[in-house]
Amino acid sequence: PPWRCRPGPLKKLCRTVRLMIGAGLGAVVLALVAALPKGIGGDDARWRIKFVDSQRYIMVAPKDSPEDGWQTITTSEHFFTPFLIIRDPERPSRYEFRDHVSGGVIRVFGSPGVPGETMAARRLFITHGRRRRPRLLHGTANATLPLPAPPLVGQSFHLASEVGGEYVSLRPMEETRGHARLDAPHEKVCEEVRKNWTSGESVLALVVQRVRVSCSHLVQLERIASAEPEPEGTPDRQARARARKAVRSAIRRVTFDVGGRETVLVTAFNLDDIDWIPLSLRWLAVNGHRKLLVLHTDAFTCSGVRSLNVPEVEIECLSAAQLSLPVDEVWRSEVTPDWGLSAHPAETTYLQRGKVKLMEVALKDQVDVIFVDPDVLVLSPEFARDLASHPADIAFGSDRRTIRNRDFLVHPENCPASLPGYRPYVEDWVDTGVMHLRAGSKAALAFVREVQVLMDAFVLSDADAAQAILTGHAQLSDPLRSPRLGGRMRANDTWTKPLWLQTSDFVSGRIQRRGLAGQPGIKPLNAPLTPARWSVYQQMVRTKGLKWHVFPQEVHGNGPIMVENWAPVFARGLGSTRFDGTRSGKLLSIHVNCATKAFLEGGPGSFLFRPEPFADTVALATHDFPES
Repeated sequence: PPWRCRPGPLKKLCRTVRLMIGAGLGAVVLALVAALPKGIGGDDARWRIKFVDSQRYIMVAPKDSPEDGWQTITTSEHFFTPFLIIRDPERPSRYEFRDHVSGGVIRVFGSPGVPGETMAARRLFITHGRRRRPRLLHGTANATLPLPAPPLVGQSFHLASEVGGEYVSLRPMEETRGHARLDAPHEKVCEEVRKNWTSGESVLALVVQRVRVSCSHLVQLERIASAEPEPEGTPDRQARARARKAVRSAIRRVTFDVGGRETVLVTAFNLDDIDWIPLSLRWLAVNGHRKLLVLHTDAFTCSGVRSLNVPEVEIECLSAAQLSLPVDEVWRSEVTPDWGLSAHPAETTYLQRGKVKLMEVALKDQVDVIFVDPDVLVLSPEFARDLASHPADIAFGSDRRTIRNRDFLVHPENCPASLPGYRPYVEDWVDTGVMHLRAGSKAALAFVREVQVLMDAFVLSDADAAQAILTGHAQLSDPLRSPRLGGRMRANDTWTKPLWLQTSDFVSGRIQRRGLAGQPGIKPLNAPLTPARWSVYQQMVRTKGLKWHVFPQEVHGNGPIMVENWAPVFARGLGSTRFDGTRSGKLLSIHVNCATKAFLEGGPGSFLFRPEPFADTVALATHDFPES
C-alpha cells in the first residue's frame, strides 16, 4: 500500500497491516499471472492476438508514407502480425508487445486529427524509432557508424484474466514517477464499429475505451511459434557430407509424381510472412497438392508452419544453414539496401540465396523443382501439371504491370512501375515467385549456378540475378552501390547505371535527403549489364542450349492481374461460378505480390478466402441456380 507508517504507538500495528495487505495483493498478482497462457512473457515464443467477439486478428497496417515513424494497428479477418510479449521481470503483471516483423513496439497515442472519426479516441500505434536496414549512400556503408539508437520503450499493458483465464483484456498502464499504474479512469483496448463520415462507411476501429463502457474487449492469445535450435554449422568435410545427405533425404520425403517425373514443391519464407500459411496451405490441400518443402532462415518459422498447418499437407522444413552456403556474413548484415521494397532486406536476400542453392541440390539429385512464394494461391488441381507441361529447361511467371484501377494507382509507390508511363520498362520482368526447373538439364543446372555467382558477387535478389542473365538488366536494384562491390567480379566491368524511377508526386512536400537515392519515392530500375558482360551471358545461353519460358499471365497471374480481374473473377463469393462454368477463368494460380495484399484484404467476400474443391463450388452453384 502507498501509505507510510508514522512514528507513534500504532506504528507496529500499521506495519503489520501493510505486510498483510501486501501479501494479499502479491497473491492476487501471482494468481493472475498463473492464469495467463503458458510461456507468455518469454522471448522464445511468438503470439497472434484475436478478438473473441469478431474473431479478427490484430495486424500492423502498412505505412501510409515511407517517412512515417509509426504504423496504425488494425484488425483483420484473415491476416495477422506475430508479436513478442515481454514480461517486466521486476513487475510480473506488466507486459510489452513488440512487432516481430519490424521490431517496433506498441504505444497508445491520441488521434484527434484523424479525418472522418465520429469522436475523439485513443488509438494504438506501433512505433519504430529507427530504420532496421539503413540505406547506402554513395556506394558504401557509412564509414563512421552512428551512435546506437536508444532502446525502444513500449507501452506497458496489464493482462487482466477473464472468463476463468481463457481470455484476457489489454489494459494500458502509464508511468508515474518511475512506477506503472493503470490509467485512471481504468481503460481497455476494444474493437468497435465506428462510422467514417468522410467515406460514409462503417469500419472496425481499434480504440482504447473506459472500462465502464461496454465494448468488445476479450482477447485470446494464441502461441503460434516457438524458437527451435538452429542447425549446427558444417566446418569440416564429413559434417558437410552429413548435411548434404540430410538435405537430400528431406527432399526425397516430400517428392511426388507429375507426369511420370519426380517433383518437389518448395516455398521459402520466414515468420514475417507466416500469416499467408493458413490460406495458401488450404488452397494446396483442396487442389490435391499434399506435400511441401519449407526453407527458412530463422528459429520460429518451422514451428509456426506446423502449428498453423492443415492436416492434409505434409510439411518438411529445411534451414538455409543446412545448405553450407559459401557466403560470408554480409548477407546477414544491416547494410544491404532495401530500396523501400520488402523483397530486398538482407535476411530475405540471404533466404533467396538458399532457395537457389536448394534448387541446385534437387536438380543434381534428378528431382524437378516447382517453387512458389507463400503468397501464391493455387486455384486448380492442374497447377503442377501445367507448370511441367512446357518443354523448356526453366520457366517463370510473368511480373508485368497491367493495373488500370484508379483507386490502386493513388499510391503507385506500393507497386513500382505500375503507372502507365513506366509499364513498358517492365514488360519482360520474370517472377521468381513462380518457377519450374527440369531435372536432367545441364543448361538449367548451369543457370542456377551462374545465378548464385551473381548473387554472391553483388548481394542481389534472385529475381535481379536471373533477370540480368536472361535479358541483360536487373529489376529493382543498383549493383554499383553493393556493399561488397563485386568481389572477384568488378562492379564497373559488370554493371552500368540504372534508371531512377520516381513513383510519387509528393516528393517536394517531404524532407529532402542527400543524393538521388535518398529521395522518397525514387527507386533504381533495370540496371543494365555492360556490353562485355552481357555478351558473356548470351554466349553461355547459346553454348548450353538453355531454353527458358515465361508463363502467360492469363494462366498464372500476379498481383496486378488480381486487381484488374477483381470484379469479373475474384469478387464473387463462395459457391458461385462464372458463366463459362469455371470459378477463376483460365487462372490456375495467383501471386498476390506487388503490395496487393491490402487490396485483397479489402474484399473479404471473395472466394479466395474460402478454399474449397471445385466440385463443391459447382454443386452449390447448381443448387442455387438450377436454371443455368
